[in-house]
Amino acid sequence: MQTHEDFLNNEVQSILNEIGLRRTVMTEFITALLPIITRKMDHIIPELLNFPSMLSHYMHENLIFDSTLREQYLYIPFNQDKWDGSIQHVLKSPRVFKTWRDVEKDCTSHIQKSTYRSR
Repeated sequence: MQTHEDFLNNEVQSILNEIGLRRTVMTEFITALLPIITRKMDHIIPELLNFPSMLSHYMHENLIFDSTLREQYLYIPFNQDKWDGSIQHVLKSPRVFKTWRDVEKDCTSHIQKSTYRSR
């Protein structure tokens, strides 16, 4: 998105303004990309379930991605009050949520044990 941000905001946004379309081009661009991203998620998540540490890393990166869209691009889909993030698409699967939760719990437990031993 950063690569195309100037072009979209300067060139395409002016076209939308000229034709009277009261929409933000970056919001529309992000909205158009999200279905592609969710299809990719649907494709890779089953494989990541076999590699819990990779799933954990993926979820962390997904949270960063969602935060970037919210904070840097102020993303909220047109005619909506909020956006739950792409992470919600992944977490709606009970198996994914449980696997991720268990990995994070195990990691936390391991860190706590290591900290306790070092005292």
